[in-house]
Amino acid sequence: MEEKINALKQQLEAEAAQVRSNEELSAFWQKYLGKNGSIPALMKGLRDVPKEERPAAGKTINLFKTWVEEQYQALAAEIAKK
Repeated sequence: MEEKINALKQQLEAEAAQVRSNEELSAFWQKYLGKNGSIPALMKGLRDVPKEERPAAGKTINLFKTWVEEQYQALAAEIAKK
């Protein structure tokens, strides 16, 4: 799970640097936070994690989700300034 999150974080950081418009921001949201995005997919993947590891994995995913939402908000604020 940690490996997936780290890979996703690197990918997200690279893509966030490319977001310049509202359309790209919307696509960013859909890809990572939307109903069929990467974060919900991680949550669904918790089923496959052994029962004793789920609380820690869930906490890690929630922290990552919060970080992604903060990145989104920062991007939205930056685009709004332009």
